[in-house]
Amino acid sequence: MGILYRKNINRFFQPVGRGIDLLSQLPPRAPAPLLPCPPAPQAFTLMEVLVTLIIIGMMGMVASIIFTTSEGDAAFDHSYQATVEIMDQIQKAILGENIPFNRGVQINGYVANIGALPVLNDNGQPEGLWKRPKGIASARYHPGVRIKTGWDGPYVAVPDTGFLSDGWGTALSFEIGPDKSMTITSFGGDKKLGGSGPAEDIVIKIEPHQYMAPLGFSFRGVRGDLDYGASKFIINYPDPETGSVASQELMMDRYTSDKLVFGLYISDGEDRPLYPIGLRSMTASIKHGDEEQETVVVFPVQPGMNYLGTIE
Repeated sequence: MGILYRKNINRFFQPVGRGIDLLSQLPPRAPAPLLPCPPAPQAFTLMEVLVTLIIIGMMGMVASIIFTTSEGDAAFDHSYQATVEIMDQIQKAILGENIPFNRGVQINGYVANIGALPVLNDNGQPEGLWKRPKGIASARYHPGVRIKTGWDGPYVAVPDTGFLSDGWGTALSFEIGPDKSMTITSFGGDKKLGGSGPAEDIVIKIEPHQYMAPLGFSFRGVRGDLDYGASKFIINYPDPETGSVASQELMMDRYTSDKLVFGLYISDGEDRPLYPIGLRSMTASIKHGDEEQETVVVFPVQPGMNYLGTIE
């Protein structure tokens, strides 16, 4: 058994020995070169650090400007919108709003109650919008002419400072023109007169035709017969001096084949009479011979031409 084992061992190593002999006969080869090592990291120069800091600073500045501008725009938009709303409320307080009424339209505002624009006080403010003017009666109904006149305010919230202010907290400017118009001005974002863009003034002008209007109607007479002198038509509206009732007789200004016309045309170059907007009344005393008919007609005077139709 030992001899067999030794033979097997010799057979196993014989090829291995031949392989080693072959390897020893190969030509020698140079060793593989070593891979180069990566260069060691170099530190940033002072100039590179400064340039980087400048770029970061500029980016921060731009972001800050954009953010600040965005906030500024939002604040301006809020103040601008608040100013527009405030000025619109003041205009409505003066001119009133059209309200449906059982006799047509009722206009409720300073002009409707007093018959004129509010007078400016020593500070140039329309104080009558929140405080009853001296000498003006409080509102009351007059059953004889079936309308209400007198101060019925306050028409705006009472300002703590005594000045009506815009959305920027600056006092609004009021001016009564020679044509009896009223100009309301906000000085805008820069709080100075004039300017353009965001600093531009915001202006509302109330023209006379917005609160004064003509009135006209036709008259046929009793049984269709015309009467040139006996019948009278008197319009009733607020007296701006007292807040009570003012009355004015309407004069005929034109004759047609079957009608007397009042208020539509004025002869001899006279201006057409104008009356303040609001709920008004006309006292009509219509006579024909021994007959007399008296009535009170209530109607709204609105901006533009007001035609009552034909009264018989």
